[in-house]
Amino acid sequence: MKALSNRAALALVLAFAAGLAAFILVPPLLETGSGPEDIAEALDGNPDIRQTVAALRADYPGDYRALLELLAQRSRAGGDEEALDREAAAFMRRFMAGKAGAVAAAPDAQLRDVAIGYAELIRVLRERDPDLCARFVAGGMPEGARPPRVAMVRLDRISALRIRAARAGEDGGGPPRAGPSREESRALSERMARIDPASAELLGAGAIAAAPPLRQCQAGLVLYQAAAALPAAQSANVVAGLLAR
Repeated sequence: MKALSNRAALALVLAFAAGLAAFILVPPLLETGSGPEDIAEALDGNPDIRQTVAALRADYPGDYRALLELLAQRSRAGGDEEALDREAAAFMRRFMAGKAGAVAAAPDAQLRDVAIGYAELIRVLRERDPDLCARFVAGGMPEGARPPRVAMVRLDRISALRIRAARAGEDGGGPPRAGPSREESRALSERMARIDPASAELLGAGAIAAAPPLRQCQAGLVLYQAAAALPAAQSANVVAGLLAR
């Protein structure tokens, strides 16, 4: 049984974790002719996506099975790399698009956890690859990116958090949040200024794209740190707005 490749693991995690911007890259996962059980075994055996797969299987078993069946069908049909890319990417885009409202309706604490997860990811990227970090903050994970293994662990956690948030939002959350109010946006700006005035000024002036990579990365980190530090309800509304970008 061939193990799931690191590139394929990255694809699955990014498909669920995308929040600053969407990026999906899905290469062939297994050798031609793999069945659903083979694919499930490969997914379970890859530590880079363990939390994501567990959350999807537990909270959305029907979608999990549909993913296995889709990949198995394409594997049996001998589809080329581009065909499998398109099919799997489309599946994951539909899944995440369909859960956007549910995530926005999740309990306050779960959305705050998502903000904490993004802050942890950006901190790791800042330390390991400032250029990649800056591109992620500015527009999402770029095509062809290969985050370091320690960042994959954070991506996996974010993926699982968002899946669980969607489930909670569907099961008992309120109406989807529309994003922060003017007062909440002001509170976010004030919190950023307390954490790092230079980053707050950079974001407030809309000048982040022209800043050096490390400054861009630091500003993204401060943004999510500030969002997580707000009172629970304010934090949830801000995070909902960030995830909708």
